Amino acid sequence: MKTLKISAILIIMVLLNTGLFAQNRIALGINGGLTAPTGTLGDAFKLSYNAGIEGVLKVDPVNNFYSDVSYNNLSPSFANPDNLTFSITEISIGYRRILSTFGVSSKLFGDLGAGAYTVKASTTSTSGVTSSESKTNFGVNLGVGTSFPLGASSDFLARLKFHNVFSDGKNSNYFTLGAGVNFDLN
Repeated sequence: MKTLKISAILIIMVLLNTGLFAQNRIALGINGGLTAPTGTLGDAFKLSYNAGIEGVLKVDPVNNFYSDVSYNNLSPSFANPDNLTFSITEISIGYRRILSTFGVSSKLFGDLGAGAYTVKASTTSTSGVTSSESKTNFGVNLGVGTSFPLGASSDFLARLKFHNVFSDGKNSNYFTLGAGVNFDLN
């Protein structure tokens, strides 16, 4: 919980200190895609889905900051008589660098972020009793993506990100492949 509070404070500080209400500098978006666990996490869970929201602060044409809140559902890769559900909720902030532009407005970008990752597991027994456990850990992410305009005030984004969540001496890793639409707030 402490990590979530610190992440929220950092997001607010970044947004307020860089001109939050400047014209054409803030974008909000929705995204979704696939979550692919790797390593030991990949041994226990299979390819699944994610969905999220994103806020972007455009400092200048090549430097941006973003905040991301994403829900990653992970489905067990084994027989599941206890109805195990497992999810990772990411709340992160990061730096986005526009690496190059193609033509007039298509862009290639790189992301580097960090934040709180809440891992939640729950089971429901055959008698209907549900038990759950969750834990929040620090994690980092690194990604690459592309964007191109859909209109005067919206962009389509496609992105591949690697996530590393630090927990109890072990790291949990997964990739996300997603797409979404960001809308400029004027």
